[in-house]
Amino acid sequence: MLEMLWCIPVRQLVARLSLIAKRRLFSIIGPWLPTGPSTSPPLNRDFQPKHDLVSRPSGQPSVELLNESLSFYLIGQNIELRRPFQAENNDEATLISHLFLIHLHSMEYLRTADDELFMRLITDWIGANPQYHHRYWHASWNSFALSIRVFIWITEYSRRSSAQKETVKVMIPSLFQQVEFLSRNLETDLRGNHLIKNIRALLWAGAFFSGERSEQWAERGCFLLRRELQSQILEDGMHFERTPSYHNEVLSDLLDCYAVLNDEGMKNLVMGVIKRMSIVAGALTHPDGDPCLFNDSVVRSKRIADLEQRLMQIGIQPRITSGAFSFPAAGYSGISVGDAYFVIKHGLIAPNHLPGHGHADIFSFEWSLCGKRMIVDKGVYEYEAGEKRRISRSTVSHNTLSIDQRDQCEMWGSFRSARKPRVDSNVTSTTGEIIVRGRHDGYRRLSGKPIHHRQVRAKEDEICINDWVEGGHGQSAQAQILLHPLCQVSEEEEGLVIDRDDIRVLILSASPMVIIETEWFPTFGKSYRTHQVVFRYGPIPGNWEIKLLRIK
Repeated sequence: MLEMLWCIPVRQLVARLSLIAKRRLFSIIGPWLPTGPSTSPPLNRDFQPKHDLVSRPSGQPSVELLNESLSFYLIGQNIELRRPFQAENNDEATLISHLFLIHLHSMEYLRTADDELFMRLITDWIGANPQYHHRYWHASWNSFALSIRVFIWITEYSRRSSAQKETVKVMIPSLFQQVEFLSRNLETDLRGNHLIKNIRALLWAGAFFSGERSEQWAERGCFLLRRELQSQILEDGMHFERTPSYHNEVLSDLLDCYAVLNDEGMKNLVMGVIKRMSIVAGALTHPDGDPCLFNDSVVRSKRIADLEQRLMQIGIQPRITSGAFSFPAAGYSGISVGDAYFVIKHGLIAPNHLPGHGHADIFSFEWSLCGKRMIVDKGVYEYEAGEKRRISRSTVSHNTLSIDQRDQCEMWGSFRSARKPRVDSNVTSTTGEIIVRGRHDGYRRLSGKPIHHRQVRAKEDEICINDWVEGGHGQSAQAQILLHPLCQVSEEEEGLVIDRDDIRVLILSASPMVIIETEWFPTFGKSYRTHQVVFRYGPIPGNWEIKLLRIK
């Protein structure tokens, strides 16, 4: 706990303590406070958002009206609810995870609703969720969910015609009230991609409404955006949480922000960041179009193809990287050569002060051949604390070396970690080949303070992995490789052979190799049976080699 607190800036700690105190206070006095404007606030008559730049929801969330209930498809789950916006406080709550509730109250599914259902959902939500109801911050007035909902309400209002006059009487005052609440409850205690969502909502509300308050929201949004771009976007262009999915999500949010910015200086600043981030997004995309799965990334989430048309609207041609690439600040490198794609993570697990999406996976890698994933990252099943969350973040689930089957980083809870590894690495490349060398001290807490070194040489038809550990007191080391579920693995005379369709890969190692059954989590709530190859290295210190050779 002390190690974790030590990494958090004082400003964030103060913001967190202030937030906790505020929630307790307003849970008591909130019901007696004025809630918002009694009349409809003025709208900006010149508000004309550039809808060709505006994001579409990831994962195709939808809602369908049934006889006496509503069916919601969110984050890969289909759940039927009689009273959806009271779900966290009634008997249906046992069916629903906190993440599902957040998406329920974000209301991205409104884009699939007709005008009648749209109106019903808006009025039902307003009626069921007064500002300071019991546990208001949990989901309905959670600043993250609220930020998305504000953006959705504004974009939906601006693109609908027949529903506008109907909704204005109830929707606009509530929308104004929500933005006022958000302006007082920004996620400065967390920052990261959540605060970018907050900023987007402020900018859109500032453009949608007119008057003094809207100007203040826009000014606050621009101030925070300038500050956060400076701290959240690394010099190589990657978002500092180092999660490919969330990187693409932030890139999408910045395109949304750009669509309502008027200040040329801010537009130029955001444009420059978007250009740099688009390069990273293209590089960290497999040939199948989905991002790499490191650090809580998921498939089908804000793919580079989903952003392509929006980027081209502002003169940016997105591209999938060809040849070797390296983002040293983020700690990702790889190569796309011939019909092979390889990527390795060789940097910090996550920002020290924001480790929520970090996994204990230093020197883990992914490999695709002929557009098909062969070696995959574990992925993420859920954010709820439990066994699947623990497994998805653990070192033994990733394509790297583990000592005594323990984690490189002390992981606990759903989003926390304590002592984190220090990582040193360097990357060299030639035509058709990339070599990544590095070391980390994530196991320094063990007896003998072992240090893991790894060198990986990757080219079109071959990956050569050299591991060595210095120090330690005889602890047992092993390495792991996780296979895509469509891969078959068998023992042959020379070694193990991986087969997927007409692709064959030979695995060579002097160490004993064991095939175990396990699971792959490509997205929330989805689990697929697959195989993992475990290399029993034996006691440390020592050095070992693995070769992966494509058979043609």
